[in-house]
Amino acid sequence: MALGATMFRFVVDVSDVDRQVYTTDEFAMARHPSETDASMITRVLAWALEFGDGIQFGRGVAFPDEPALQIPDDRGGILRWIEVGAPAAARVHKAAKSAASVAIYSHRPPDIVYGGLRGERIHHPEHIDILLFPQTFMTALEQALERRNTWSITRNEGVVYVTVGDRTIECTPLITTLDRI
Repeated sequence: MALGATMFRFVVDVSDVDRQVYTTDEFAMARHPSETDASMITRVLAWALEFGDGIQFGRGVAFPDEPALQIPDDRGGILRWIEVGAPAAARVHKAAKSAASVAIYSHRPPDIVYGGLRGERIHHPEHIDILLFPQTFMTALEQALERRNTWSITRNEGVVYVTVGDRTIECTPLITTLDRI
């Protein structure tokens, strides 16, 4: 018998001072048995830091041709394709051809993320943002993760703060574009 997804509930308060975006939302998120806590947390962080009109989570690992998250455009296409982890170059190339811009959010080390992309032919690498979270930050968030979560995620001057209960965990993500790696 196959293992089922584990459900997590989040109430997330977003204060993105850098982009002047403020919202509070509540959602349930399924973590597939093959997905790590760090990957799921990265999806939540990507959602918060990319929040915009119409942002949507993808349908999950069972739908490999879809982004982890996306922001649709007015014509039914994809304005922003958002990947999580260390996607293959072919996937990033496809994303860049399907959307106006692409973002990769990762909890993986830079050499793993960059290694699969460096030197590969990828459409418009200057339109592909890469944001990497340090391992210590991710480990602290994994330790704070519960089945029901209330998080406050703030970005101010490039620093990301996640407040869980009375504890605030912070980091300055490594940010670049694909054409600069």
